[in-house]
Amino acid sequence: MTYNSTNHPKVRSMPLKFIEEVYPLLKLTQINIEYNGGIKLHQQYNDIISDITRNTRAKTKYGAQLFIYMVELCRQRGARGFKVSLDKTLFVKKKSEVSYTAWINTLEYMVLEGYGTLYIGDSFKTEGTVEYISVFELNPKAFTLVNDKSLVNAPKAKFKVNKTEAVITTIKKGRFEEEVKVAGVREYKNFVNTVNQHNLKHTFTTGEGITFDPQVYQKFSVYQDEDKNNNLEMFDSYGRYFGNYQSMSPVDRSRILIDGEQTVEGDYSSNHAFIAYERLGITCDKDFKPYLVEQDILNVTDEQARFIFKKAMMMMFNARRPDQALHQWVKDTQEAIPRGTSVRSLDWKGVELPDRNQCKAICDLIANHNKAISKYFGGFANLLQGIDAKIATEVMRILLESNVPFLVIHDSFIVPKSKSDILVDAMAKAWEIVLGSNNNCRIDFKSFEEPKIELPSFTNESGQEDFDFDVLLPKVDIESKIDYNIKTGEDPNFNIEDIDDPDSPDYIPF
Repeated sequence: MTYNSTNHPKVRSMPLKFIEEVYPLLKLTQINIEYNGGIKLHQQYNDIISDITRNTRAKTKYGAQLFIYMVELCRQRGARGFKVSLDKTLFVKKKSEVSYTAWINTLEYMVLEGYGTLYIGDSFKTEGTVEYISVFELNPKAFTLVNDKSLVNAPKAKFKVNKTEAVITTIKKGRFEEEVKVAGVREYKNFVNTVNQHNLKHTFTTGEGITFDPQVYQKFSVYQDEDKNNNLEMFDSYGRYFGNYQSMSPVDRSRILIDGEQTVEGDYSSNHAFIAYERLGITCDKDFKPYLVEQDILNVTDEQARFIFKKAMMMMFNARRPDQALHQWVKDTQEAIPRGTSVRSLDWKGVELPDRNQCKAICDLIANHNKAISKYFGGFANLLQGIDAKIATEVMRILLESNVPFLVIHDSFIVPKSKSDILVDAMAKAWEIVLGSNNNCRIDFKSFEEPKIELPSFTNESGQEDFDFDVLLPKVDIESKIDYNIKTGEDPNFNIEDIDDPDSPDYIPF
């Protein structure tokens, strides 16, 4: 049995529905590359391991052991697949050649025997703005290998604190990065380890029932080209937190449970733009949207235009030539359309996306709309992400002190629904700690609980404009701290849970 990469589909070539909805869940379960026989499997697995090893004609049991180990993790965590490494250099050096060969040949055999599908990720030479990793999707047949095995004697699926990669420091060299050691990293590692130890005391599951690892690591980077560093040192440059769960789609994130409880997500609106305004001492109008510009450039829906202009707003800070960066996104999107009808849940099929000149016109409109912060345009992502990382750190510090479990996704945070008021206060306070004031702190506080019935939009007695209940995405006003409830009129005590209770003052007849 010999591995042949051409027998397996590439992640990049799969339909977008797979990439956006299936792929992120498959890679939630990470492979234990350095397992290499280090975990002793109980003798209850001996027969199946011997059968797989014999059928693959492997020189070692390693491939079979690792596959059975991963199937057991998936069984216990409710997962449908796992992340795969096809990189020989990541295997334990002493047995690298033999172990790696046994592993990839085992994967080949399991696919041919109908136990699942191997999807190949990108090589380091692959062009594109998104890098995909390899994953293995298990068929129900795979679980027949372990379903009759005693869980008492099964390898433990409990997550362990990953102290070795708590903080990563790199030097950016074009498309590549070199990991380097930097003095002063200990305090950052200690904080990340504290966060991970705290969250590992709790259980995080997807809507499909997959238990996943809530751990994060922090990554700081500087450029080899000093001109791009904006005079920043390592621990002020970038510094965002990353977790394996962050690639989940917004819909999947909305269904996350923490200790079995529904969750809410608090997100800083137009984060980098408002950070820039705050730093300059400019207080924006409450309804001001940095990316919301009247335009007649695009013939698209309002939702599509909003998405494109938000994308352009991001390019204004991140790229020295934002129009070119936006046009590259257009080309990537056009390339992806044939593989499905949507990109990030928006339908782009048949849509006339902006050409190069229109991309420039869009960026010019946004620049004119935000003249006051023009000094931050053109390659200040390292500075602004460094600031939003400091804000995120303060939010997490407050949540730790309040004993609240959480997930961080750059500048947004997911907590149990019952802790939403603590999150609102934490986000407002953290913004002020880092920036000195919170005049421009805008929080979109989203409750993703799906209603049991589809409720129509309505106008309340005070004449407030229609609110569509099809998706519950209430906004939080920092000044009145309305938690996750919908703000109606002047009543901060309005409770959405009581809208269908005739005995409640919040009852709304439909």
